[in-house]
Amino acid sequence: GTCLNVGCIPTKTLLNSAKHYLHAQEAPQFGVHADNIRFDMAEMAAWKKKTVETLCSGVASLMKRLKVDVVMGTGELVAAGKVKIAETGEVHEAKAVIIAAGSVPAMPPIPGTKDNKKLLDSTALLELTQVPENLCVIGGGVIGIEFASLFGTLGSKVTVIEMMDRIVPAMDAEVSKNLRLILERKGMSILTGTKLQEIIEEDGKLRIKVEGKDDIIANKALLSIGRVPDLEGIGDVEF
Repeated sequence: GTCLNVGCIPTKTLLNSAKHYLHAQEAPQFGVHADNIRFDMAEMAAWKKKTVETLCSGVASLMKRLKVDVVMGTGELVAAGKVKIAETGEVHEAKAVIIAAGSVPAMPPIPGTKDNKKLLDSTALLELTQVPENLCVIGGGVIGIEFASLFGTLGSKVTVIEMMDRIVPAMDAEVSKNLRLILERKGMSILTGTKLQEIIEEDGKLRIKVEGKDDIIANKALLSIGRVPDLEGIGDVEF
């Protein structure tokens, strides 16, 4: 459910809205003029929500048509072939159980990252209805760069911190190099080979301390250093 609810689909929906806004700004050079070009983040968020709900409804209809029983709730494997639903206490039994809970954002053991309301993961960032003036993206992988591009296009002053020597390090080096040039031309600051040391909340903002460079001040920060398997549903069952 991550991709459809809080992953690829809502992210690409917002990116598409940002693309339309960017194209409208660039239109005059092609002889197309529109006055008072603006965007409304709350309306973009509403469109994203409607898109997700429409696709979720389609999947639900598909399950019904295929006669698949869908139980809404939090499942936990309590014994071989037995799954307990936390909300109701009922237990469902089967010959085989497929655990497909997906993944959750990784949390580094760095001072200031725990219980910090201004430090958001990708799920929380998708719920913003206002564009932060300054956004620090911690992690220059695919997720981090997607959000950096989105909010940079919408006017945030974006700083990306990446510990590796280049952004999107899992991609081809030439792609990484050209993508960095494109983002920097848009006004983003990208710090590669940079290690996060501590995050301090002060005066309603975040002071982000990094190794060997000046502190970064931001209204919000995205923590996107990767994802780890969500194994909570396995419980105490041994294999």
